[in-house]
Amino acid sequence: MDVFDRMQNGHLYKPEDPNLGISNTKQLKKQRLFNQTADQTILKRMFAAFGDGSQLRPPLSSVWGGQFVEVGQDVKIGPGLTLVDDAPIIIGDRVQIGASVTISVAGHPVDPALRRCRLAFNLAVHLEDDCVIGDQVIILPGVTIGKGAIIEAGSIVTKDVPAHVVAAGNPCRVIQQVQVEKGEPKMAKSEFEKMRDGSLYLPEDPAILAEQQIHMKLQYQYNNLEPGDPQQAAMLKKMFAECGEECYVEPPLHANWGGFHTHLGDRVYANFNLTLVDDADIYIGDDTMIGPNVNISTAGHPIWPAYRLKKYQHNQQVHIGKNCWLGANVTVLPGVTIGDNTVVGAGSVVTKDLPANVVAVGNPCRVLREINDHDRQYYYKDRRVDLDE
Repeated sequence: MDVFDRMQNGHLYKPEDPNLGISNTKQLKKQRLFNQTADQTILKRMFAAFGDGSQLRPPLSSVWGGQFVEVGQDVKIGPGLTLVDDAPIIIGDRVQIGASVTISVAGHPVDPALRRCRLAFNLAVHLEDDCVIGDQVIILPGVTIGKGAIIEAGSIVTKDVPAHVVAAGNPCRVIQQVQVEKGEPKMAKSEFEKMRDGSLYLPEDPAILAEQQIHMKLQYQYNNLEPGDPQQAAMLKKMFAECGEECYVEPPLHANWGGFHTHLGDRVYANFNLTLVDDADIYIGDDTMIGPNVNISTAGHPIWPAYRLKKYQHNQQVHIGKNCWLGANVTVLPGVTIGDNTVVGAGSVVTKDLPANVVAVGNPCRVLREINDHDRQYYYKDRRVDLDE
């Protein structure tokens, strides 16, 4: 059995084998070209299969450039997908994958002696038809996610998830069963109007997509400016619904509408890889700081499988107050309001409103304590503030 067979079939092998490095060089060049151009036709040459109607938003990071990944039809994948794809990853039809999701087939032995030998193993991952995978989900080796299952944002999936359930948490567990019946909601207004007022709508409406492309092109231009380019400030004011004075967003920015529905107060700072699912309005107050890899999402999908099958979506506004601090890898879900001065700890998943003047952490995010006089006197653990106020 050669090293490729061992890599693909769950046997221990050495990933540093020189034959493997030579084999994936061409694939990674294609991946780089895709990330530069967002040309969806490149994906059909990269992936083992990439079905009709499927879309993937760059950037994509993968070990093998999708060589062992099969993507079904009408799959929608958000920005920042990471694939540790040393073995097959099979994604069914009509699957929806959020921003900054990681799917990994790779593991290492627990035994220290085997790890010292640089041995690894890979177990295939399967996402069956009609799954919904939320933002910043991590899917570990050997997992199968059943048909129509919903994995909520920030979950870490360590074991198989059955069909037609809602699952969440770290480790990911089933929290709700979903009955499967035929049905479809009745719609009335234009799709664009429904997108803006919180109703169920179809995001692939041609009028919506045409308008969206205009703003995505502006975002692409912003992300490709040289560091320190004097055009950056002017571009932000052109891209965002509102952009106050002295705002800065570190590129790359990933936003469904390029910030067109996002309102920034004065002196807002966002670190690298801010993801805005800004199909509805996002309001961010003066002096708020946003850490790296933060996701702020207004978009949701119905739990009822028949509605998701029709690709219905809904959007709920997000409001973030003044002088807030969102730590690295925070996810803020649709409809949430965060009060002034509140600090949200790194990695938190904010599912409900948070009051002003608190420290909140966790998944789901909960209030840990109020901001108090101790915070005025000590800025980090036992380090006393020595500034003249």
